[in-house]
This record gives sequence, C-alpha cells and structure tokens, in this order.
Amino acid sequence: MLLANLVRTLSTEEIQKIRKEFQLSERSRMLFERIASDPTEPPDSDSLTKAFRISKENLYRLCSEIVDEAIRILAKREEFASLKFYLDKFLFRPFITELRRLEKQLLRENNSESLERLYEFGFKNSMAFPVSVLDLKITEEIGMKWIRI
Repeated sequence: MLLANLVRTLSTEEIQKIRKEFQLSERSRMLFERIASDPTEPPDSDSLTKAFRISKENLYRLCSEIVDEAIRILAKREEFASLKFYLDKFLFRPFITELRRLEKQLLRENNSESLERLYEFGFKNSMAFPVSVLDLKITEEIGMKWIRI
C-alpha cells in the first residue's frame, strides 16, 4: 500500500507537519493516524476495511487522497513537485506511476515543451534510484521518448 510505504519514509517532523496542515475528512485523518501510529508495522488492508467499514476500493481511494494531501503539504511548489518528492523518498514505483500520469495529462494538453522536460527529468532522475529497484526497461522507454520528442 503506497500510503504505508510513504509513511515509512517520513520523518517525525514531516508527520507532525502533515497532522498540522491536514485538510481532508475526519475518516481520512483517522486512517492516516492508524497507519502513522506504527509505520514499521502498518495494519493490513483487510483489518482497515473492517475497522472503517469500507470496501477495498474505498480504502485505496482514501489512501490515494491522503498521499496526494501529504505531497501537497510536504513537496515544494515547483514543476514536477510530486516526482521530486517520490525521488527524494526513493519510491520508484510511485515515481513511475506519477510520471505516466503526468505524461497522459501533457499529451492531452498537447504540451510538447513540458512533455520534453518531463521525459528529460524522468530519464535523468530515474537513474538516481538504487539499482535494486531500478527498472532499466522503463528508463530506456523514457529515454527513447525524450529522444523522439
């Protein structure tokens, strides 16, 4: 679960900042607190769905909203802020997922200048991840897109 992985990477100061500036529903706050209370042993999704009386789909939707809120609070206000945030936390899979989401958005907007910067950023920075998590096929794919654009 992305939220649990993210919380594991946060410092005590970052968790406190999220608590202070959190602007989501009370249920989301309670879910965040449940996971942040012991980030080394987060509860599994089954126990969370039972505790909050929600479906797994709603659980993942809430977790996604909480992750977005954490990034809003902690990331700097700049281009590709969420990518830089995932990079700083060494979260490769979310980095790639966010890169692909941004790519789709920029393709819809037909924004080739930003798309070129995205591919350049993605290619150069994907190499900054540890070899144990790096997927060279994805990095090569991003690099080829950068060259083509």
